[in-house]
Amino acid sequence: MKTTIKGLILAVGTTLTMGAHASYIGIDTTGLPVVEVPAFNNYAADVPGAELFVGQTGFGSATVEAFQDGPFRLTFTYLFTEAAFENSFWYQGTELFNTSSSAYGDSYSTVYTGTAGALDFFFQSFGGGATTTVVNGANDDNVAPNFHTFWDVGSNSLIIALDDHGAGPDDNHDDMIIKITASAVPEPGTMALLGLGLAGLGASMRRRRNVA
Repeated sequence: MKTTIKGLILAVGTTLTMGAHASYIGIDTTGLPVVEVPAFNNYAADVPGAELFVGQTGFGSATVEAFQDGPFRLTFTYLFTEAAFENSFWYQGTELFNTSSSAYGDSYSTVYTGTAGALDFFFQSFGGGATTTVVNGANDDNVAPNFHTFWDVGSNSLIIALDDHGAGPDDNHDDMIIKITASAVPEPGTMALLGLGLAGLGASMRRRRNVA
């Protein structure tokens, strides 16, 4: 019984680990301009970890895509901002974060059930009496506003960094920083296997206590 339980738990753990490393999201970098966060960038110095973006290489004019059909989990996290304009981030027509009301670290998680292709999100900026929008899939590094895209090293995550051009084309891309993480959604069979393993483990522990 002990061997069987260990085998079940190992099988479930292996399944979840394999799913967690799948390439659910990314960008097609073919022909995209390579960009680097410059050393003079004033990435929110009061936010722990923000300085790690300085010097990081990414891409301009990128489209963030689902590399495979759903389901998989998407988590959006609002990291920080340095902007005078009011900027917001929207996913599937719903505003998730706003620089005037959201707190650093706020997150939103949902299960993506669509097909491979561009993710449905956009940034919106309000300042100087005008509202401008940059839509994923129509992100042009030569047109204001736009965003740069960076891999978050060590995880299946992307960093998208908005430049709202509120102070002109300063190329600092720190006006709203969003992290997008993709992860596996356990399949029903996997969850059933996990439940069976845990139930067996509980029964074994109860028998062990009774024998003692």
